[in-house]
Amino acid sequence: MTSFKDIFLRIYDDILREPSESAMDRQIADAFATNTGSGAAINYANSCERADTLLIRKQLEALGLIETKAKVSNGSFGGMYVAWIATDKGRKYYASHVAIKAT
Repeated sequence: MTSFKDIFLRIYDDILREPSESAMDRQIADAFATNTGSGAAINYANSCERADTLLIRKQLEALGLIETKAKVSNGSFGGMYVAWIATDKGRKYYASHVAIKAT
């Protein structure tokens, strides 16, 4: 079973780029892609339903690991998007889990 901790640690580097929520759909899916092929054939199934992405966002926000902000798109169409942004608590949480521990 995948925990919210696992999800956060796997997508943290993507969050640092302050991606749009729709980009996070793909990033979450890619982080948890599973090989559905057999033998030498590699075929990755990677999809994340919109409702699942929203659930993940709400949980990570509730834990204080991310915040969301409306950002202006740099694309040719302009417009706004919802960006995921790591909080100070999120950065410390990530660092505490990936740091090499002294033995």
